[in-house]
Amino acid sequence: MEGWVLLHRRFLEWEWWDKAEMVQVFLYLLLSANHADQKWRGVRVKRGQIVTSVAKIASDTGLSVQTVRTCIKRLKSTSEITSKSTSAYTIITICNYGKYQDDAPDTNKQNNKPSNKRLTNDQQTTNKRLTTNNNDNNDNNEKNNISLSLEREAEREEIFKLFFLKNFVDPANEVERFYSHYEAQGWDRGNGRKIRNRLAAARNWEQEDRTKRRFPEPFLSALRDISARLTPQDATVVMRGIERIEIDAQEVKIYCLPPVHELIQANHHYQVIATNLRREVRYLVKKVN
Repeated sequence: MEGWVLLHRRFLEWEWWDKAEMVQVFLYLLLSANHADQKWRGVRVKRGQIVTSVAKIASDTGLSVQTVRTCIKRLKSTSEITSKSTSAYTIITICNYGKYQDDAPDTNKQNNKPSNKRLTNDQQTTNKRLTTNNNDNNDNNEKNNISLSLEREAEREEIFKLFFLKNFVDPANEVERFYSHYEAQGWDRGNGRKIRNRLAAARNWEQEDRTKRRFPEPFLSALRDISARLTPQDATVVMRGIERIEIDAQEVKIYCLPPVHELIQANHHYQVIATNLRREVRYLVKKVN
């Protein structure tokens, strides 16, 4: 990735300046945004926009997924960015992108000094052509990298959901085991045949201890029912946001992140859980800083 962005010294007075993770996420988005309109999978991605996902931002910045979610929520609350999400990706728009990426000031003009060099028309034409070609190549490389990255990320999310619904004890860890195992083998089945469909291979994957399960089957059955009623993206939020459950004779206690509670409560999906387990549902919502 090449190029530059303008950053005024007033950035030091920015209201989020004392939050290191906020500065990191915002600068990442600013530096990653398109410098010109492009198309990605038939979708027009405008100047100042970036096609990404929370998981990719977390991976690239080294921050946790939840920290990135919190930062994005805060940036939206102060109108630094807007976002539009689908089941596979998110398009984030930098508000007022132009003030960060307008043409750089002409140093010679500011200093009232004439330029010492003048290019001929032929040189200007040649340089313009070379610059255009380089920009096109860079844009194509960026789009190809984004496309491949998002495809891989969407694939991992599908495998995570598959492992979650197979009731693995730690589905996120099993995703890592799955990829580590087959990457070490060059995605070979062991008989010389390459794996073409990773999701199909994941369906046959088993966790190390096949006797252990994360949730009681009635609860998992309720989650399957709820997930089928949600968008793919919201289903992933629910699966990743439930930390554990406790069941006694009277009630089901669900330890979860706020988005899970909001999704289930807003659509009265808690009734599905109550019906399946024949107990009242109570949430213990984990506070997100």
